[in-house]
Amino acid sequence: MNHPERLMFVQLNRYIWAMAIFWSLIVFLSLTWNWIHSELNVQENARIQARTAYQKDILYRRWNSLHGGVFVFVGRHATPNPYLSAEEREIMTISGRRLALINPAYMLRMIYDLERASTDIRGRISSLKPIRPENAPDAWEAAALRGFRIEGQEASGIATIDGTEYMRLMRPLVTERSCLKCHEKE
Repeated sequence: MNHPERLMFVQLNRYIWAMAIFWSLIVFLSLTWNWIHSELNVQENARIQARTAYQKDILYRRWNSLHGGVFVFVGRHATPNPYLSAEEREIMTISGRRLALINPAYMLRMIYDLERASTDIRGRISSLKPIRPENAPDAWEAAALRGFRIEGQEASGIATIDGTEYMRLMRPLVTERSCLKCHEKE
């Protein structure tokens, strides 16, 4: 191979390597962008599902609250709420069966227990001033609750809970007039 041919071969080789590196960089950047975009879409879809579950919880809560609570038969699926101070927390039917008043918050906790047993959805009620000690917030919830006073009406983010990633979403439960039966002391 003479000198001009060798020089042309070296230049062609450099050009091929430069194109290969450039093309690989384009492919890498495209894959990275698509992966990030896909991850953001998954998160937004999870956030939408969490908002939908929250809205359904609010409707259940409102329905219960508008009826002043609901009475259910006392048994293995329902026991009287020890944190509820109501005159008729428990009543007896004419036939002698015990009924317990289920207020909205207690009903939601029972629904959350059912959800936990059969779905990946995890719901709970939390407060900076809980009536029920188990409703005390974890660190993320406490920060979100404090943020509602300052920033807005929703907090969300990805968190690992018991080894599984979840979309956490928190919105305030606003006390409505029908809620005052149980919450007028607060």
